[in-house]
Formats: sequence, structure tokens, C-alpha cells
Amino acid sequence: MFSKSTEYALRATIFIARSGTKDRLLTIDDISIGIGSPKAFTSKILQKLTGANGVVVSYKGPNGGFRFAKECTALPIIHILRLMGEVEVINKCIMGLSHCSDANKCPMHNEYKPIKKQIINLFEQQTIGDLINGKLKL
Repeated sequence: MFSKSTEYALRATIFIARSGTKDRLLTIDDISIGIGSPKAFTSKILQKLTGANGVVVSYKGPNGGFRFAKECTALPIIHILRLMGEVEVINKCIMGLSHCSDANKCPMHNEYKPIKKQIINLFEQQTIGDLINGKLKL
């Protein structure tokens, strides 16, 4: 459903939150091995996950690394999708048609509409903390 970047971003968020602590920062090597992603690709993903609205905090220098931003635990999972620029993936037509709507339906519109609503609700109502703790409520 999502791009590899977003899949790895979700994995990285979980891995960093579960493995890192305030006193133990994780390196790019730790994270890329932990999520099974190439190091350069992991670095690009972490750039999107850090910053003003990021879920990961980075520290530069010889003892630098990454840790999870604990204050992000209560944010909805869709926040990560926004950071990765992929919210549109869950909102678009299942067949990829740009003109699909209630008034101009694709062949799968009626069957997919309630499923799409459940998917959107999942990412909007479940928190990053639920994802990290494996406690999604379906």
C-alpha cells in the first residue's frame, strides 16, 4: 500500500522507540540493521522523521545518534504518513483514477468506500504509542 520509504519510516519509528533511550542513542547503522534497510536509504528516511514536527530527535557529534521523541506518543499514526508525504495514498481511489467520487464512481467505489473509511480511521485514531506498543484497536 505504501512506498518502501513509508514502510521503513514506520519500522524505524517502532525500532527507535523500542531500542533507544535518553541515555542510549541509536546510530544509523543500528537503525538500518534493525529495520533491514540500506544505510543511505535509512539516512534519507530519518531526515524526514526529524525536525520541528518529527517523531525522532537527532544529536550530532561523535556521541550522536537518534532517539524517539516521547512527546509524539499521543500523535495519530497519520502524522508519520504526513511526514513522509503519503497521506494521499489512503485517500485516493483504489483503482488510481483521478475522477472517482460518489457522483463519478469507479467499478470498485461502492465496495471499497467503507474499507477506505476504516483504513483512514485506523491511521487517524490510533496513536504512534499504540503502534509502538503493538496495541492497535481494530
